[in-house]
Amino acid sequence: MGKFDKLFWLDTKLFDLAGLAIQVKRLPYYILNKDVIKRNIEIKKEKTSSTCYILGLGPSLKNVDLRKIDGDVITVNSFCRIKQDIIKPKVYCIMDDIDYLSDDSTIIQDATRMYPDAFFVLNGKYKKEAQKRIQGKVKSGYLFAWGGYFKSDKPIDICKITPIMGNIVCYAIYLAMFMGYKRIILLGCDFNSFTSRKELHCYQDDSDKTLSLSYELFCYSFCADTHYQLFNYARKHGIRIENATEGSLIDAYPSDKKQTNYYIK
Repeated sequence: MGKFDKLFWLDTKLFDLAGLAIQVKRLPYYILNKDVIKRNIEIKKEKTSSTCYILGLGPSLKNVDLRKIDGDVITVNSFCRIKQDIIKPKVYCIMDDIDYLSDDSTIIQDATRMYPDAFFVLNGKYKKEAQKRIQGKVKSGYLFAWGGYFKSDKPIDICKITPIMGNIVCYAIYLAMFMGYKRIILLGCDFNSFTSRKELHCYQDDSDKTLSLSYELFCYSFCADTHYQLFNYARKHGIRIENATEGSLIDAYPSDKKQTNYYIK
């Protein structure tokens, strides 16, 4: 595996080079939005607990008893498609390109209408598109995520250009650590999409995938490594990340069967 390790390391360096090239290309856009990025510090005001739950959208979330969640909650992407009235997220992060560019997607509209008290973290690349879709007046910030590959020795700061993350849960963990949570619990973070040719979510979705398995696994390798990097960062800074997701394939964080069973209906 030695040669593959070197190849993987080289790929991460290419991420850094690509990030640098994008930063140069988008420098005027960054300068124009510098004050917008600085206002991301406001997200820290949403923290009301030392514990944060991150709710992914994996199939296992259907089996979670949401009433047992005791702490602040970060939700992601299409959480608004779940029919529930228990969880009121503190932070709602939406990063998928399709939710900003597709006329068929109403995720931003639906999420901002359903959870008007949440702090929305949106994709800074599509700030204009986001502002057209937001319903009502909500608190919001923007991630300008083209800063290269994340490594555990890098500082975490959403008031600057942030690293590229291949997975929305990675973004959510990054946000939680920036906000100052000392305990982060993952639920619904199955990390198993590549095991099916259908989309796998906790809500109804019978869509066929457009990605080939080979490309999806290639992308997953970087997401998995990012989780390792996030875990190492957390350990260095006294933050505990716990994976309480039933059947999760993320192996970067400690998990406990009793804890997992506690949240199952």
